[in-house]
Amino acid sequence: MGVKVKERSGAWWLFINHKGRRKAKKVGDKKAAELAAVQIRARLALGDPLLLQNRPGAPTFKEAADRWLATHAQLEQIRETTHREYARALRIYAYPKFGSKPVTEVTRPEIRGLLVDLMAQGKSRSLARNLLAPHRQTFNGLIDDGILTANPAARMGRYLKEQTDRRARAEFLRPEEEAALLQAARATTRGTTGSSSARFARGYGSGSSSVCSGSMLTLRTASSR
Repeated sequence: MGVKVKERSGAWWLFINHKGRRKAKKVGDKKAAELAAVQIRARLALGDPLLLQNRPGAPTFKEAADRWLATHAQLEQIRETTHREYARALRIYAYPKFGSKPVTEVTRPEIRGLLVDLMAQGKSRSLARNLLAPHRQTFNGLIDDGILTANPAARMGRYLKEQTDRRARAEFLRPEEEAALLQAARATTRGTTGSSSARFARGYGSGSSSVCSGSMLTLRTASSR
């Protein structure tokens, strides 16, 4: 539970965060804001159910996201193709989940679950990014408007990073394999210097063990001739 008093653009605001629900309220001056904060903390502690009820002015997530898309398209801050991709991703995946919820009730676990489910279905990361981007920007706009105090979609990109295999590494020939390849190369390639032969032998070392075995067999056969 938290009630914070902050000044923004010459006005004093109360920012309330209680059980995953957020609300912002503009108050006249600092003294009045601090007094109201004390009263609100007491009401929240008593379990007042009316305090955080959303007024008609609090938009649903769909309303807020559609407004952000329309505004930025009109200002030509996003390309037409990007606008279509964002709108489609929101319509298919986000709106059925929490499009009708007030923006103050959309939680971080809901957004994270949306992305995790998308990846579990085998969808591409580019699709997931097209879904996450308008979430972040919509909530940033709501923070600027004083409706929210935090962005529940912030720092979600970590769930979309490519997983790399740290075990992947180069495999090199053992000394006896390198010696056998070098000897076969000298026997089959006239005029090749020792250093060039060594580079030739090392070049085979980047392949798999089965390839190395096949190459050694071929070179042994050539050497026996």
